[in-house]
Amino acid sequence: MPWAPGRRGGCRAERRSRCRGHRRSGRFIRFPASFAGDVPTDLAVFMAESQVPWGVDALGGQVTEPAWRTKPSWYLVATDDEMIPPPAQRTMSARAGSTTIEAGGSHALYVSQPAAVADLIKQAASAVVAP
Repeated sequence: MPWAPGRRGGCRAERRSRCRGHRRSGRFIRFPASFAGDVPTDLAVFMAESQVPWGVDALGGQVTEPAWRTKPSWYLVATDDEMIPPPAQRTMSARAGSTTIEAGGSHALYVSQPAAVADLIKQAASAVVAP
């Protein structure tokens, strides 16, 4: 994607004003359909325009004990996701031993299907007993 850190010609935050035309490239135009296909177009365009480079330093972080190995987890599979294929989501969820529910929607399921997200959060909250 053109706004990803380290990509040649990518739009970094400090160069954003010079990148306006570049951000309208084919990859940018495909963002709404690929990332947020079930979100109103104007909102999906806003989501695309507001993307910022993620912190590359996160790749160097070390996890000594993943929380999903010792704590309960829940996963909401977005069945119409074009960014992370649903079969891959199901594999990750199963690996983590997550309680999994599925909802029809894009990668931006939290925007397009907020009730499904809220239901999952309520399910998780009611299943966890405070120590």
